[in-house]
Amino acid sequence: MIKLRDILNEVDNKQLYYHVSSNAYKPGDVIKPYFNPNKYAEDVITDVHSRQIMKQVDDILTKAKPSKASSRDKSIFVFKTKSDAKRYSMNMPGNRKIYEVAVNSNVEWHDMNWIDYIFGKAVGWSLGTMPDYVLKQLKSYAKLYWNGESIVDHTSGYFKKPIWEGIVNTSVKIVS
Repeated sequence: MIKLRDILNEVDNKQLYYHVSSNAYKPGDVIKPYFNPNKYAEDVITDVHSRQIMKQVDDILTKAKPSKASSRDKSIFVFKTKSDAKRYSMNMPGNRKIYEVAVNSNVEWHDMNWIDYIFGKAVGWSLGTMPDYVLKQLKSYAKLYWNGESIVDHTSGYFKKPIWEGIVNTSVKIVS
């Protein structure tokens, strides 16, 4: 049986963050990068039009990604704080658990509110009917996401606090 003390000794110099998942894990389990944006859209979004918009948002994010930045595809997302993980899990369907995880690699931090903001701006347009000026605006928001800028610094009103999601392209270990 794996003991928490042994895991903590092993993760001594690693960074500890939070991961939200509907999967059941136990301390010591290793999660390999798995995120697939298309599967995520199908699993989480029930409305067909909204699912298409989410895929369009992912396409905008992918095209705006700097070449040296980690890909959202085939990655694991972590949160800096447990409260950010809770805020994220509240909006997700199904039973989501919050796990503390050890990360032994670089983490790129982005305010995930930008994704909701881009989605909200794109939702009024059908696939292929988005005017160039709207697409240009959405691409500029995607660049702010990739630059790691807080949405609070660029918008007023609805977003009161950033939700920092970290992109990890290596395995993470469940601590608790």
